Amino acid sequence: MAEKLRAILQHVRRLEERGWSRSRARDYYDLWHLLGTHRNRLDLSDLDALLREKCAVRAVAFKGPDDFFQGPMLAYVERTWDQWLGPLVPELPPFEKVIGELRPRVAALIPSASEDPHEPTG
Repeated sequence: MAEKLRAILQHVRRLEERGWSRSRARDYYDLWHLLGTHRNRLDLSDLDALLREKCAVRAVAFKGPDDFFQGPMLAYVERTWDQWLGPLVPELPPFEKVIGELRPRVAALIPSASEDPHEPTG
C-alpha cells in the first residue's frame, strides 16, 4: 500500500517536471481493489509512518489525502485507463467508480495536515 501511494506521489512530481509520466492506472486500481476486497485482512496501523519513510527516501511528500488525487495526474490516468488496464483486468470497472470509491478509503488512512500526528502542535 505504501509503495503504491509513494509511486503516485513520485509520478505526480515527474508529470509536473516533464509534462509526461508512466500511467499510474494500475496503482489506483490496485489500491482500490486491496482496500475494497482485502481491507479487513490488512494491518494498516503503521501505514502513515511507513509511507512517510518511503516518501523521504524518494524526496516526495504529502500534506493529506488530496495529494494522491491531483487533477493533472487523474486526467492522465483517466485517459490511459482502458489502454493500461483493459488487457489485464476482465470486467474493468470505470475510472470514475474506482476513484470515487478510493478517495474516501485513502482519506480514512492518511490524515490531512491539520490532523497529522507528526506535525508539531502550537
